[in-house]
Amino acid sequence: MAKPAYDLLIGVLGGFVVLLLQQSWPWLQSIFDGDLRRQAKQIEGSWEATENFQGSGDVGTFRIEISCIGGRVSGKYICLTGPDAGEPFSIQGTFKDQILTFLWSKEGNRATESGTVTAKLTTANQLEGHGLYFEPGDGKVHPSIFFAKPI
Repeated sequence: MAKPAYDLLIGVLGGFVVLLLQQSWPWLQSIFDGDLRRQAKQIEGSWEATENFQGSGDVGTFRIEISCIGGRVSGKYICLTGPDAGEPFSIQGTFKDQILTFLWSKEGNRATESGTVTAKLTTANQLEGHGLYFEPGDGKVHPSIFFAKPI
């Protein structure tokens, strides 16, 4: 094999290995880090949440399905009551040192509703915190109050 072709092949394979390790690092880390596994167990599963959207005065109840790998959180935020009843939202975030932070966004290409939540896991095994959300009706960002308990 010619030297330039060999160098190209080694570069492509090396890049692939780096990308693979980068994407799977949280999973690999969670296998060997007992503290990360313990933290994930505290937050994973189904939660019943209430979010008081102070800008609009609406209060929504949600079911949250959370998975946590290596401190990275993902899942679904499903509206049970309120103006978006029946609508699913995706969540992406982090959980570290008893603090859950996530971004929720409506699914679909044209969806504009989104928000953030930061909540602390209390000693009573409940999440209490605040959020910010974008209200498409007025184009502004408003605060919210967030509370959740495991189901």
